Order: sequence, then structure tokens, then C-alpha cells
Amino acid sequence: MSTLTLRGLSKRFAGAGPAAVDGVDLTIPEGTLVTLLGPSGCGKTTLLRLITGFLQPDAGAILIGGEDVTHLPPHRRDIGMVYQSYALWPHMSVAENVAFGLEMRGVARAERARRVAEALALVGLAEYGDRAPTQLSGGQQQRVALARALVIRPRVLLLDEPLSSLDANLRKDLRFHIRELQQQLRVTTVFVTHDQEEALAVSDHVVLMRGGRIVQMGSGEELYRRPGSAFAMTFMGDANILDGIVSAIDTTGVRLATPLGELRCEPPAAVLRALTIQERVRVGIRPEDVGLAPLDTPPADGNGAAPDAALRVVGRVCSATFLGPWQRFEVEAGEPNTRLHVRLPTVTPDSAANGQRLQPGDAVGLRIAPGAVAILREMPGS
Repeated sequence: MSTLTLRGLSKRFAGAGPAAVDGVDLTIPEGTLVTLLGPSGCGKTTLLRLITGFLQPDAGAILIGGEDVTHLPPHRRDIGMVYQSYALWPHMSVAENVAFGLEMRGVARAERARRVAEALALVGLAEYGDRAPTQLSGGQQQRVALARALVIRPRVLLLDEPLSSLDANLRKDLRFHIRELQQQLRVTTVFVTHDQEEALAVSDHVVLMRGGRIVQMGSGEELYRRPGSAFAMTFMGDANILDGIVSAIDTTGVRLATPLGELRCEPPAAVLRALTIQERVRVGIRPEDVGLAPLDTPPADGNGAAPDAALRVVGRVCSATFLGPWQRFEVEAGEPNTRLHVRLPTVTPDSAANGQRLQPGDAVGLRIAPGAVAILREMPGS
């Protein structure tokens, strides 16, 4: 196990415009799993290829366990790699594919056989060593690729969108298996994905990227609940984004003039100190944090009864969509054409819950509590 450190890492491709990776500083403590998350073209895969040594940086350094490996070739970095496309050799058996890295390192045959058997057992494929990769399902092939990466006992494990070619249910099963293995082995791991749910499910920390830079990093809960920008809020999940003006500031919170009316917000201390009266800001509200009920029923916020300081506003249901365990409503409220997305648990046949049998055209009451409101102050690169 080793700490992975990136210092001022940059990479620009000739004739490709802005830098693909632009001055990235990042430390990944040993034994943790960090996800690089962001849209296509944000620099995730380029950063991963710099770590492996398949690309050389224009500036900066890469350290593994304190050792500068910036200019070492890939095979001398002790890195295990799992690709999106499996990258298995069809002319080799499963066991031969897993053993390949050990063979290249000169490991003796008996030791190779023992470690291959150990790695295949670790990924639940102990009985599949003699099969050809083409005889396996996609999920099984990805497990073989994972065994091949782990069998060399890497200092760092890199996974480049390893689940994107699998169907939805298989992705869920395999991502939890990867997380369990990582926690069991305590190998320092970098996981690249553009899937927000995947990042939240497997990570100790999430690094959100855009335009070759790190926009925000922290736990998945921190990025979801305390996004630093409108980009971070919308990329980490469904969100309502409104324009707002700071109308009042005191020691406990902020009042914002918005198209819905006056919203009260309780931002973190650092955000509160930076705000000024009449400043224009973006305002973010998660759909599950909006209370919604028929007008004859007092609405609650997304987590229970809302405090007296919550904004109460009358609206009209524009659409209702069934999404399995959730229902998604689009509601028009406040100034004309101001629409909010609202998400509530789906009512069951024997449920007495309020607000979940609403239909388009119904008049409703909404409630938005101060704790559900995020002030989003845009930063360079975000």
C-alpha cells in the first residue's frame, strides 16, 4: 500500500486547445479509494494515463509512496490497471491471462500458479481458470481483468470506467464487489467514472473535475449536500437552480430574493463571510428537499416537518412521472414559468402518505426549509 501524490500535474496535446490536465494537485492516502468524476473530456482518463506512465506530463510530478515515478516506464511503477474493454487475450485461457503480469516479472511457475489461483478465488472465479475469455459473460470477463490487476500485488490500482460496458444490474453487483475487495486488500485505488451514483457507492472521496481541473473534492455526501457551484450541484444529482439576490445577512443565515419569494438559507461560515448585500448568486434546491402536498394538507420538507422559517408557496402540478420507488413532479410556482422538480417516495396501495396521488393540474402547497437551500457562488473553472 502506498500514498499517491500528484503535484502540479499538467498535460496539453498539440493543437487540442486548452490543457487536458491543468495544474492538478492531489494526494490519495494509502488504502483509500478515490473516484475521479466528471463529464466526458474533463481530463479524467488523461490523468489516469499520466499516473500509469502511458503519457508523460508537460509539468509536475507523480509520487507513489514518496518515490518520484514521473519518468519511470509503466512496468516499473507497480500499478495494476483495469480497462473498460477488459483487454483480455482471446488466445489465452483465463489463468494464462491472469498470470501474464507475473510471467513478465519473472515469477517462478509454482509461485505463479499459487497466486493465480488465489486471485481467481478472490474474484469468485476459482473454477474458471481453464476456460477461454470468450466463454465468459461480460461481468465474468471484468472479474478476470480485476484478478489480473491484483495478482501482481500493485502499490496502486487504477480502474478506467471498468463497468460502463455492463448492463445496469450487473454494474451494481460488480461495483459493490470491487468496493469489498478494495476494503479487504486496502490497496490505494483510483476509480474513473462519469456515473454519479457509481461514485457515491464506491468512494472514500470523490474528486469532481471539469476542464482539466479539480472543481471540488470531498466525501460523496459533502459534494452532494454542500456543492460549491452550480456545476457541482447539477452534476452530482438532480437539482433546481434559481437566480437569487442577497437581501439580508445576519449571524445565523441569509435571506434571498428569488422567483419563488424570499428564501432563507443557512450556508457554511466561509460562504456566509464572503457574501455581500445585493450580490447576485445562484440558488440550488434538491428535488427531494421540497415538501409537497394538496392545499388542504400542511406540506413538510423532504426530511419531515419543516420549521416555521420555511418558505411556503402555492403552486400547480404540471406533470407527474412514476419512477419505481420515487415519483417525480414538475410544479409551477412563484413568478410565471418558474418550475421546480420535486421527488417524493412512491405511494403504496395501503399507504396513507399525503401528496403522492397528485395529478397534473392539482393545486399544491410547497415548503422549502432553510437547510435545503444552497448558495452557489461560481468559481474559475467551475
